[in-house]
Amino acid sequence: MEITFLDAKDKNSLFIDIRSAYKYLQGTIPGSINIVENIILLNPEKYLKKENNYVVFCDYGNRSKKVSNYLNNIGYKVYSLKDGYSGYVRKF
Repeated sequence: MEITFLDAKDKNSLFIDIRSAYKYLQGTIPGSINIVENIILLNPEKYLKKENNYVVFCDYGNRSKKVSNYLNNIGYKVYSLKDGYSGYVRKF
């Protein structure tokens, strides 16, 4: 499920940057945390709580859609940021 940045802020969601640590350090959405895609898929219970809302994002939104779909299927409330980090940068 995709969500826009402004809608996600209204839901008081935690933003998770699933890109590499290198890309995260080059720039990210303020307040987001970095949990690399493979790590969050292998151990979601270590990082996520089923009662919270999360927004995952990658560069363009393709990988984050797959991650959010998987995590939703196992019981987490996860959205994919529409157009990813590049869309955020273009708008804000």
